[in-house]
Amino acid sequence: MTTKKLNRWNWCAGFGLAALLCGFSRPAMADLAEGFETGMPTSYTTGDVALGSGTWSFVNVIRGTTKYAGSYSCHIRSATGAQAQTPTFAEGVGTISFWVYSSTASGGLQVNLSTDGGATWTPAAGSPFTGLGSTFVQKQITVDNASVNKVQFYRTGATISLDEVAITSYAGGPAAPSVTTVAASGIGATAATANGNVTDDGGDTVTERGVVYKTGSGVTITDNPTAAAAGGTGEYSVDLSSLDVNQVYYFRAYAVNSVDTTLAANELSFTTLANVPAAPTVDLPLINI
Repeated sequence: MTTKKLNRWNWCAGFGLAALLCGFSRPAMADLAEGFETGMPTSYTTGDVALGSGTWSFVNVIRGTTKYAGSYSCHIRSATGAQAQTPTFAEGVGTISFWVYSSTASGGLQVNLSTDGGATWTPAAGSPFTGLGSTFVQKQITVDNASVNKVQFYRTGATISLDEVAITSYAGGPAAPSVTTVAASGIGATAATANGNVTDDGGDTVTERGVVYKTGSGVTITDNPTAAAAGGTGEYSVDLSSLDVNQVYYFRAYAVNSVDTTLAANELSFTTLANVPAAPTVDLPLINI
């Protein structure tokens, strides 16, 4: 994430106190925290402007004295296309929090999201916000999208004042599970027990775990997949039968959750036992008298 605010601690202290007094919960520490205190243009501006949190792109924006906290805000003019765009988020967007004020009861604000650096925009869930009124209100949006890399605040009604923007990076959802192959046990002539260990479920329930095996190295997920009795994490065993006598078998563990199937990186092998011949039967020789 490249958009860090230099005066974040000052902003967080002021926001935390105000949020407490107004009955709002304080959001987690933002990866972008902008109070528009430094760098804001003093005349209506269209173009890129360097602020404390990075370079914003403005269309008909000026430094506002109607603010929620601090000394200034981002004043988005009542004009076609008036907007403010954030810097780029390299890691996606998690949540968006901001305070907004309208000069009239008809004021509205559209929050748009882009996955291509601002070439195209999609409205965020819950947007637009209309009938804002002339008192600062806090709005919060949950995005949780690793592909979103820009946020646009687009005026849809009367003049808008935007303040104390806090945006977190995408924190990540569930991942594929982690699994390792464990040495075989109980090896016989035509049977063996192959073992594995699910060390991490990736934040999502492991619905299946097992082993794959064959008589040559380079085992893949399609080589005789055999599931254990139950999913979950931790060590597990899979009983293999109908194996060839005196044969080398290669195997790997696997685990499945809703995100993906993971095939263990380590491949192990075992060799089934040879048949032990039975003791010979010797008949007594016939003696002719």
